[in-house]
Amino acid sequence: MSWLEKLYGTYEQCAGSIGDRNDPDPLLPICHTTQNAQIEIVIDRLGNFRRARALTKGDDRTVIPCTEESGGRAGSKPAAHPLCDKLQYVAGDFLDFGGEVTSGFKKDPKEPHENHLNLLAAWCQSGNKHPKVESVLTYVRKGTVVADLVREGVLPCNPTGTKLLTSWETSQSDLPQIFRIMPTGSPPENAFVRWAVESGDEDPHTQLWLDESVWKSWADYYVATKSTSGLCYVTGDVIPLALQHPAKLRNAADKAKLISANDGSGFTFRGRFTDTDGSQACGVGFDVTQKAHNALRWLIARQGRRDGTHIPGVSP
Repeated sequence: MSWLEKLYGTYEQCAGSIGDRNDPDPLLPICHTTQNAQIEIVIDRLGNFRRARALTKGDDRTVIPCTEESGGRAGSKPAAHPLCDKLQYVAGDFLDFGGEVTSGFKKDPKEPHENHLNLLAAWCQSGNKHPKVESVLTYVRKGTVVADLVREGVLPCNPTGTKLLTSWETSQSDLPQIFRIMPTGSPPENAFVRWAVESGDEDPHTQLWLDESVWKSWADYYVATKSTSGLCYVTGDVIPLALQHPAKLRNAADKAKLISANDGSGFTFRGRFTDTDGSQACGVGFDVTQKAHNALRWLIARQGRRDGTHIPGVSP
């Protein structure tokens, strides 16, 4: 656990660098991760749509709130993020325009959106709610996200306006920006959405992914929901423990984890522990693992040497 202790200490010593706007890979606040967004939607404080745009390369990196589950999500039923997410999560009218959900949600295609709404609503009903996040909730509840993006020309649709286009068959000179920013082979319906809320001319913080008060609001709320406490092997204190640990250490698409203990049906725990959440095998405080992993991610970005896709000293 010495490496975790050192990384945790590094985070505490370098806390002044959290969210540094001059750093292309800033030290992240806890309970947050990064994601490359493709669409930015701007609303007003009453939750009314104002405008939207497809982003460009270099302007797409976005700091987003996440849960333990969504921070390293994978598989056929990826957990929802609480604020910014893909269209299948944030758009109530995603299915109306022919959108196809991830395979694990086929039996209940509305589940991704409902999961997202539940997370967002719980945050907004807490003592740590944020007025701009409430504006997003008001807008999302209207269920017009895709319709607004189609009308704005961000998402191309078929001639009848009933189905989103998954490819562009005409001249590449007319290629919509959303196709240019999407990852290779991924259709626009998989676009990731981030939010800006304009509450008045005097408000300099419209971009929620850069608003430190939004970061703090989510972190305070989410930490307060942690109920599993135990001995942290790093600090020696009895504190809320992490049940899952962060991924995305080398880049935003990195799913590898340094600590993983979520096998409740295989042979990982058989004959060794009575609990299947990993807490008997390794107890690490939630706050500790968040800060340690964020510090490691930050150090790799600043000091790591890359040979192609491989970072020497870090297992692929």
